[in-house]
Amino acid sequence: MKKSQIFIFDIFVAFLILLISLLIFFSYFVDSQRSDNLFNLNLEIMNGFTQTKINDLNNVEIRKMFISGEIRNVENSIAQQVAEFYSLNKIELAENLSKIYLSSISSRNINFLVSIKNGSLSYDELYSYSALNSVNSEEALRSSSLQRTIFIFSKNGANSKTQKYTFKIELWS
Repeated sequence: MKKSQIFIFDIFVAFLILLISLLIFFSYFVDSQRSDNLFNLNLEIMNGFTQTKINDLNNVEIRKMFISGEIRNVENSIAQQVAEFYSLNKIELAENLSKIYLSSISSRNINFLVSIKNGSLSYDELYSYSALNSVNSEEALRSSSLQRTIFIFSKNGANSKTQKYTFKIELWS
């Protein structure tokens, strides 16, 4: 009778160890999959921000900016136009254009921050969104941050120059 009790106890311990191992493995797997999804979403947003042309956006405010002469080249990407506004010190227009494009992702349950910097200056916030029950990016369990640099060519009268701008998009949940 003692051997059967020891055998049952061994089976119980082995089952418990197996169950705990599976729980640890799957919790890590699900967590890493969520991080991968966040990175892929960030990459999709960054690619859209730097590759979508102003002309591709069907928005009343953008049409008004074009009619008023604020936007001169509808073939610019959103990032190029934002950087151009930023270089001309039209910060409100840069923020507004960023908001127009990025408001489509505001419905998702993620937090994000879009920043821009010129050369070696520090980042300036262009647009941010916090989902309900949000935490800041330092406290987040999962986060993704991407940076992309673009160059814009601006011509003011006889002067022309090329400037470098870096965009950073941070996502966290």
